[in-house]
Amino acid sequence: MPLLQAVRISVPDDAAATKISRKRLADFLASSDPITACRAAGDDWIERTGRPGPRGPVSPHPEEMNLILNLAHPRMRDVAIVSQRSFHFDPRLVVPKR
Repeated sequence: MPLLQAVRISVPDDAAATKISRKRLADFLASSDPITACRAAGDDWIERTGRPGPRGPVSPHPEEMNLILNLAHPRMRDVAIVSQRSFHFDPRLVVPKR
């Protein structure tokens, strides 16, 4: 199983991410083509927002939040790594390849 890194970052308040609500995520996932709906929202965000990333609920765990960073955004220089640690998924959560 690959070794991953759990990373805590600091984003300045004035560069805070655009928030995607649980309702909006549910609407994306309920659409006839959820992958296309999510990609279209991401493309729209990249073209229209001045913020370095959208933040939204994790699909299988809506209490958790994901932050997607646009590394090409000029405000990325203001984002700092606060801490990081090795992270492994519980092997019981991984479906083996067939």
